[in-house]
Amino acid sequence: IPNSKFQKITRFKIQIFKQKHKGVSGARNFGAKKAGGDILAFTDSDCVPEKGWLKNIVAALSNPKVGAVGGGYSCGIDNSFWQRFSCEELKFRRRKMKRFVMTALSNNLACRKDLFMEAGGFPVKFPVCEDMFLTYQISRKHKLLWLNNNGVRHHFKTNLMGFLKHQFFFGKESTKFFLYNPDILQAGNHQGKELHIAIITSVFALAFLILYYFSLLQVFFVLFVFFLLFHFLVYLRFLFYLKKNGFNKLNL
Repeated sequence: IPNSKFQKITRFKIQIFKQKHKGVSGARNFGAKKAGGDILAFTDSDCVPEKGWLKNIVAALSNPKVGAVGGGYSCGIDNSFWQRFSCEELKFRRRKMKRFVMTALSNNLACRKDLFMEAGGFPVKFPVCEDMFLTYQISRKHKLLWLNNNGVRHHFKTNLMGFLKHQFFFGKESTKFFLYNPDILQAGNHQGKELHIAIITSVFALAFLILYYFSLLQVFFVLFVFFLLFHFLVYLRFLFYLKKNGFNKLNL
């Protein structure tokens, strides 16, 4: 932090703790135990909260019925193509988020400390969706409020290869997570139904392609084409969404 900016925040008591690397969930749990306040607020190292972020969270949690507060992204870290595209893809999937939800993101999350501890903190065994697991435990007993206009700016991937690698990794690990936690998939979550449909159709398309390759049965090829087309229909809706919102120059 530049000295000029640091001097502006020195009126607050800031403590920095270090531990040996135990993963992001382990680090968050460690920080939560060290925190002395009643409210825990989480964001990530690649995110920048918007002005008034904490103020809005505190206001929402002034309602004793609300146990946690979540939100999405406001935009990318700059106005470059992949920052805008990635953010719009997420906004598309979350465009129908309700006021009270079942899960939330760890990079834009706040909750009461006692509820965090009661839920067991972030599970360390999941490389992704650990935030989904925690917030689902909280929302089953308490209200989880989604603040649609209290986003954070995020450092998204900067090129097509980075975007595709991230999508593949996240889709693969999310699938594993939902196999262990089908109740969270059925309950509805912040990922959006479009992502789940895209993952399922991709898996079926790949499976039928492999079956066709080894058997040469025409029925497997037909099923492969069917699921592949269904998969692209999901993204076609996204392209219409982009055009509707003025994002019609895909300057790849």
